[in-house]
Amino acid sequence: MLKTLNKREQELLEGLLKADRALIQQMYDAYQSGVISFIKQRGGTESDAKDVFQNAILVLYKKVKANDLVLTVSLNSFIIAICRNMWLTKIRDKRELNVEVNEDENMLLEEQIEDVLTEVLREKIYRKHFLNLGEQCQSILKMFFAKVKMKEIAVKLNITEKYVKKRKFECKEKLIVAIKNDPYFKELKF
Repeated sequence: MLKTLNKREQELLEGLLKADRALIQQMYDAYQSGVISFIKQRGGTESDAKDVFQNAILVLYKKVKANDLVLTVSLNSFIIAICRNMWLTKIRDKRELNVEVNEDENMLLEEQIEDVLTEVLREKIYRKHFLNLGEQCQSILKMFFAKVKMKEIAVKLNITEKYVKKRKFECKEKLIVAIKNDPYFKELKF
């Protein structure tokens, strides 16, 4: 299921898209220290961490601009996952760093990668079936997931609140049934 952005995360992403220096700085202040800590623990320097973080923000910007950002975790977790993958790729590409990745870390990394891939597959399945819903269903569910009140949805769609509730239930059920019947969904482990 998609993670609903909180107001702060939404504000930061909009600031990134608009190149708002103050909001981008707030993003750096909020998320960069965790990346620095992670990379320093794995043989990198603060400078390495800042470079990786900068590249991750660029990836995030491209995804937001292309309207291709799908969050199943918090924005912080998403950024750290990007940075982790970039750093581990850099370690593998540059053997001169002499960073030892022990077996436990390899197993943990494999589990994390499997979890991420599972989440990506879940998201693709969800998106596929969501886009197969009718336009009204999509509108109602988008607003519902964005925590818009039923009364406001009714006003925006020019229908009664009672009908919105009925359609939300029907649309949600239709989506759930379609997802559960998807052969790829049945292969996912839970």
